[in-house]
Amino acid sequence: MREIPFATSYPWIAERACNKMADSEGFMFPMGDSYESPEDLWSPMGWAVYHAKRAVTRLVAGEKLTTRLAALCLHLAECDDFERTGRISEAIYHPSVRDFADLRRIIAATDLTLFKATRTCLLNPEFGEGTRLIQGADADLLLDDFLIDVKTTNDFSLRSLDWHQLIGYVALNQNFPIGGGTAPVAINRIGIYFARYNHLETWPLSDVVDAGKLTAFATWLMDYLIEQDAIRVAQAQELEQELAEYRDTEKARRERHQRKAKRVKKKAPKKSHKK
Repeated sequence: MREIPFATSYPWIAERACNKMADSEGFMFPMGDSYESPEDLWSPMGWAVYHAKRAVTRLVAGEKLTTRLAALCLHLAECDDFERTGRISEAIYHPSVRDFADLRRIIAATDLTLFKATRTCLLNPEFGEGTRLIQGADADLLLDDFLIDVKTTNDFSLRSLDWHQLIGYVALNQNFPIGGGTAPVAINRIGIYFARYNHLETWPLSDVVDAGKLTAFATWLMDYLIEQDAIRVAQAQELEQELAEYRDTEKARRERHQRKAKRVKKKAPKKSHKK
């Protein structure tokens, strides 16, 4: 972030998508009316991440926002969608003109002076082990003690889900510090930035949730996540054992069939070539 030189950026969701795709050998992913292989999809994903990283570096160094970087952001958005939902669309290859125009309008409307920090700026921070336990949790922006979630929805209104998301992040931070640190980060304000309207709504955390109830919820959440993780691990081990037994059974069956085929072949009378 050029306006905040001490900003800390964390790995992009699109980078995780590339890693997931690289580990998906043998799978086929639906795209429209057909299917694509990981090898075919990794190429546009890796290309988008690589070139977007280079473009962002130039932007931070002082270069103006280019059409290319804006277009690359649309490629990255498709990577994000794959990481979060497992779905992939043809837009990974060719972003639409409509989406590109929409993004340019949002960029033009954004007032970066709304986002100020004096000591801390975390871009897309995760919550250490908490992110793994909850199977994916990353905030949008932390400025000093101010946690911000960015919304690009057309609906200029607050939903209960938006509150729950922010409070969930604050609760996670108590036991799984945001940014992956060793101690919880002081979060005293929360807010939502409505990107399409260039509007940042802010609330003191104390006006939204009682401190004692928040601590109790954070403890319950930590215990629940650890419990659910243990259940998933146990289930995975059971499934792996089941699959191992299935593979052994199938291997033994194939070997029996091969031995039987060899015996039949030996017993079969040789064909005479005499006329």
